[in-house]
Amino acid sequence: MMNQRTFLILYACITAIAFSPVMAHADVLKEAEVAVRTKNFTGAVQLLKPLAKSGDAEAQYRLASFYRNGEGVRKDDKSAFRWMQKAATQGHTKAQYYLGTLYLNGHGVEADKIVAQQWLEKAALQGHRQAKRRLATLAQALPEPGTDDAQTRDGQLRYAIRQNDTARFKKLLPPGQKMNLRDVNGRTLLMEAVLQPAPEIAEHLLQHGADSNLKDNYGDTAMHMAVRLEQEGVVTVLLSSGADINDVDAHGNTPLILVSQQKNSLLVQRLLSHGAVVAVKNGKGWDALRYARNEKQADIINALRQAGALGHEVATINHRNGAVKKRQPTASEKGVEAASRSGLYAGMSPLMQAAWRGQAALVKRLLASGARVQPIVNSHTALHLAAEEGHADTVQLLLDAGANINAVDNEGYTALMLSIKRGQGEVITLLVTAGADVNIAAREGFSALLIAIQRNDREHAQQLLAAKANPNVVSNQGETALGSALRLRQFAIAEALLQRGADPDQQDSHGRSPLWYACESGADRAVKLLLDHDANVSTADNDGNTPLLVAAKGGHEVSMKQLLKSVGMDVSQQNRDGNNALLIAATTGSASMVRILVDAGISLDTKNGVGDTALIIATRQGYAGVIKSLLDEGADATLRNNRREWAPGLAKANGRKDLVEIFSNQRGGVARFFDLL
Repeated sequence: MMNQRTFLILYACITAIAFSPVMAHADVLKEAEVAVRTKNFTGAVQLLKPLAKSGDAEAQYRLASFYRNGEGVRKDDKSAFRWMQKAATQGHTKAQYYLGTLYLNGHGVEADKIVAQQWLEKAALQGHRQAKRRLATLAQALPEPGTDDAQTRDGQLRYAIRQNDTARFKKLLPPGQKMNLRDVNGRTLLMEAVLQPAPEIAEHLLQHGADSNLKDNYGDTAMHMAVRLEQEGVVTVLLSSGADINDVDAHGNTPLILVSQQKNSLLVQRLLSHGAVVAVKNGKGWDALRYARNEKQADIINALRQAGALGHEVATINHRNGAVKKRQPTASEKGVEAASRSGLYAGMSPLMQAAWRGQAALVKRLLASGARVQPIVNSHTALHLAAEEGHADTVQLLLDAGANINAVDNEGYTALMLSIKRGQGEVITLLVTAGADVNIAAREGFSALLIAIQRNDREHAQQLLAAKANPNVVSNQGETALGSALRLRQFAIAEALLQRGADPDQQDSHGRSPLWYACESGADRAVKLLLDHDANVSTADNDGNTPLLVAAKGGHEVSMKQLLKSVGMDVSQQNRDGNNALLIAATTGSASMVRILVDAGISLDTKNGVGDTALIIATRQGYAGVIKSLLDEGADATLRNNRREWAPGLAKANGRKDLVEIFSNQRGGVARFFDLL
């Protein structure tokens, strides 16, 4: 029976539905959620039924789920199908997907894979990811039609598309075939190719006269479908064929609005580069920028702002025929547009706008009409903007017009630095060739060379060095060019720096030398290169760590051997904690490194700041091989640290009988000391 609370809620909801449908729907759904959380499935069903009968798609979808799962009501696949169909028909995405699965599996309805595919396609076009995945597998399982008549020939063609069988499709396509025949949903062969996706078939259809701008029964063009499904290959094909990228669907969405909803920055950039209009609002009153802001998509926001803020036209849509009409903004619209701009966009001159967008012809006309080449907005010049975006032809026009090639912005960046930061190779070469100063440092002390190193841009780092860039430049944070290259494992750049005169002993703000970084990474080739350039093997960092100690810590035996062969190598050096290479090697458990260092003459019994010897460290860590090597070489097992710990005692305290046995068997009678424990 219905409990009193559920009855009162149900009565209130039914009453509310009659007088305030919007509020009632939200209240009922919320109460139904509460009922589900408290496992009151019967109450949830009783709440949802009146709302579902009133036509609410969400209530219909949820009610269908209860019937499908047998929760709060007897399991009934036919009722589940009936309610799911009602919700799906209203455009409910999840309902469309699950209705497709009901048709696919024959639950509550006779199984029909063709109809299942149609509903899954509808869900997929609304962004349902499971529907997209299910479609990919379903296409392989669809039955193959016969070959008797023209209608079946169309089915054969669609089957070939679903199988993504280009060869078969081309073979089936008869001469003079009408490319724009539609199925029951108004979908053309081209749309079918988009849904699969089958970009090669789509391209073939377009080459043979398929119309990319036709709409299906639901108001979608092939482009709408492609962007909804995020089919980048098909989008590229459609753009190449001249498809209308500003057409709107039944809800007033342009392709740009759709990809902004889907947070696909790559497709946003691609559409913008082909002339997508930014200032279009859909039936909801939202434009692409608002969707991007709502999803906090910084990349898309920036791309849209650049495109929108730099235009001077307002776009309006005729939602009946989808036509885009451009007009000049009114004075009030200009004020709104200006107020909405911020940062780099505020106050830009027409020349700066054209330079940023790479409109070389317009730049040329503006310069010819007397536009000033040096105006600055937020410290950026037109040359900065063009260089950063990689517009080489525009950069050349500005240089020819007298633009200051070495002008800096408020961060101290030149056009050359900005082009390197963005990897604009053609512009970099142009500016260097034109005589840009390669040694100007930005406010943080970074030069063009340091920026190239940070980007692992070997080609342009070498180009800068050839143009006399300072190989020993140091940033304000104390980063050196050679040290940075080795820290980032950019060994080819490091070699180029040394060839151009980089100091192999230059230390950064941490006191780390290039050799220190090479030894840390175990870059044996770089170590040899630096030693060949007479790098100092004893230079220590701010903590007293020499290249040898760093190599020992990393277990880099080859680097250690190279260092130990060097003239002037002091194997006994200790860091601020009193650790030498042997003590550090003992912490790694490498018996082979211990033997290398012992052969180099290192002291076996050196103590660090807490009095530990290498033997004590190895015993504490439980490294039997290191212990045995040290004892074989004559390490003193009786030495104690500052806490009066000694190696045999640690072995026994840790319950390591194997280590106790090693100590007991050593010559010198260490076993007698165990009697004292």
